[in-house]
Amino acid sequence: MKKRIITGALLLIALVIVLVLGGWVFASVWFLCMCIALFEVMRALEKGGHRVVRWPQWITFIVSSIAVMLFREKNSAPIIITAFLFSILITCIYVLRHDDPKLENYLVSLLPLHLIVFPGLSMLGLLRIENRTLSSFLLTLVFVLPETGDMGAYFIGSRFGKKKLLPAVSPSKTIIGSIAGLVSSLVFSLLLFAVWNLQNTGVLWWHIVSLALLGGVFEQVGDLFASLIKRHCAIKDFGHIFPGHGGMMDRMDSILPICVLIYVYQVIVL
Repeated sequence: MKKRIITGALLLIALVIVLVLGGWVFASVWFLCMCIALFEVMRALEKGGHRVVRWPQWITFIVSSIAVMLFREKNSAPIIITAFLFSILITCIYVLRHDDPKLENYLVSLLPLHLIVFPGLSMLGLLRIENRTLSSFLLTLVFVLPETGDMGAYFIGSRFGKKKLLPAVSPSKTIIGSIAGLVSSLVFSLLLFAVWNLQNTGVLWWHIVSLALLGGVFEQVGDLFASLIKRHCAIKDFGHIFPGHGGMMDRMDSILPICVLIYVYQVIVL
């Protein structure tokens, strides 16, 4: 636990620095994180016995990321859609040309697009918001929601949790821990809202309550789905970059669904 806490503290410091610097520094760091997560997931799926068609997913990821950062939303959307369609078509052709074509190889090859690339693009979209106060708040909220929820679930669940949540997927997660995670996400999100000057941004307190509760569910589902992948591939962690925490995807699994939630909120509500 000591190693996990130290690593978590160092990651928190690094996160604060990157969020403060923002702009292209944040975009570059986030792009690198997505690269590592993509590599880890593809490697895990191959360890699970699948033939992953990698290069169309990498091309789609790179082209889409550049489009989001260089063009406005209405101009980048056609590029992103074209890139995703390219990946879907080319991956299908490659799988069909295998000596022993299997449907699961096609599906797992496209999984990183939905699991990492699309949510990652949502994060970059939040970075492009013209109102810098709003952009900084939403970017911070993307990390506060899952990380505080994870901490609440870990510390309360490990101490008081007895009844398992989904033992077939993740034996360590408990119902008490899940509830504690939701409460923790809600409390810290409201605290963030209270100390942030959000006048004239359209963000209201009940928006935060709704996002916290939905986000608490999203981050736990993301974490559980990543656990399902690891169980399927017979691995403990996606990597070993962070002592006590595993790989990059082990840290991003609960963050990525929140990226989509917050981006959709920003587009539809704000």
